[in-house]
Amino acid sequence: GIPPEPVNLRGIFVHRVVKATVPMDTEALRRTPRRAPDTAKLYNGKPALTRAGIGKPPAGLVREGSYVNLGTGIPTQVSNFLEGRDVILHAENGVLGYGKMVSGNDIDLDIYNASGQFVALNPGASFFDSVASFEMARGGKIDTVILGAYEVDQYGSVANWSTSDAKRGGIGGAMDLISGAKQLIIVMEHCDSKGRPKLKRKCAYPLTGEACVDYVVTDLALLHWIDGRFVLEEVAPGFTAQEVMALAEMDMVPAEKVGVMA
Repeated sequence: GIPPEPVNLRGIFVHRVVKATVPMDTEALRRTPRRAPDTAKLYNGKPALTRAGIGKPPAGLVREGSYVNLGTGIPTQVSNFLEGRDVILHAENGVLGYGKMVSGNDIDLDIYNASGQFVALNPGASFFDSVASFEMARGGKIDTVILGAYEVDQYGSVANWSTSDAKRGGIGGAMDLISGAKQLIIVMEHCDSKGRPKLKRKCAYPLTGEACVDYVVTDLALLHWIDGRFVLEEVAPGFTAQEVMALAEMDMVPAEKVGVMA
């Protein structure tokens, strides 16, 4: 028999519990990197920000004292730039108060974010089930949501799921997160793997949220939604505002003084 304490589901949900006979190779998990080596995409023959680098600008947009949810993919990189900040990270799998991603001997196999990446815990962290987690999201308790996307259009709408192409994934919990967010930041690469702009005049994929995006951070640009349009506020080092706008399909305007993404 298995003692009830190690079973993390209430009995009413469980039909059968089977004890594993093959032990988990925990050392392999500690050795294996969770993602491919970080390399920068080239635009016009010049390197943009790396996927890790894209995580730094949105971290700077997060307000002190806020609760923040990070979506899967590139958004998880943001957690590495929040150390020492008064920011509490929320994950759909039931964690509040986690920190940066960890590797090697710092890994605790029971502590990971909603993307399955191993993370550190900050003092005061708490755990709960996914029902409570989504009550927080739908109930407007999350101040900032940072998500990846396939497309953002010039009307401030975002598409980050598809049912027409199974390889691109399902809807997930993004709609729940967007519906309750006070601030929505989208992070993604400027163009897709075939060089097509992801900043569109109008989204071709089904919308996850309509007219809801506050900021877009790509590997080339930081865009801010102001007075019904996107304003280009910063560009990646080595690029001009004109180059960045030419690599997008949407209409946008440059700020009076366009800065450089740090």
